[in-house]
Amino acid sequence: KKYASRRKLYTEDAPHLLPNIPAMTEKSLAVSRNLLQSRQPKTIRSEGLRASAIKTVDQFGRVNLVETSVDIRGEENGLSPEQKEVIFQVLRESLSNIRKHSQARNIAVTLDLSAIPWVMTVRDDGRGFDVRRVAEDPRKAGSYGLVGMRERAELLGGTFEIVSQVNEGTTVTLIGPPDLL
Repeated sequence: KKYASRRKLYTEDAPHLLPNIPAMTEKSLAVSRNLLQSRQPKTIRSEGLRASAIKTVDQFGRVNLVETSVDIRGEENGLSPEQKEVIFQVLRESLSNIRKHSQARNIAVTLDLSAIPWVMTVRDDGRGFDVRRVAEDPRKAGSYGLVGMRERAELLGGTFEIVSQVNEGTTVTLIGPPDLL
């Protein structure tokens, strides 16, 4: 009997709630965006890109028992804050994907800031995957992180590439814009 009264209440409230759904959805989206933004580490601002990248890769290796190497060439001074943030977020997402899917034993991160465009590569020796399958319908394959990395690169005027072969590992490459305007 208690369930029936609740059901009746919801049914009666439905016509009044329906017009509010778009506003409720927008509010939920705003809260989600704020949560995602608050999860971004502050270390890149306080420590700089170089130190943050080295620290992040080092911690990843220790926590996940993976051998890591980081090679950063050039200076980050010529990069905009947006470029630094995109580089760092693509690095973090690449490491997250390695942790979730790769079963890698070795990871090598290279960031060459000495040339224009700058280039970052993240290589692992893990399981790899079929890039064509994911490219056909990335959202269906559940690869929102890959879509997000590609979108971040494109917003900067850069490019994002993935090369992977099953049982041979994956290489993620982020290439900056052709100039630093």
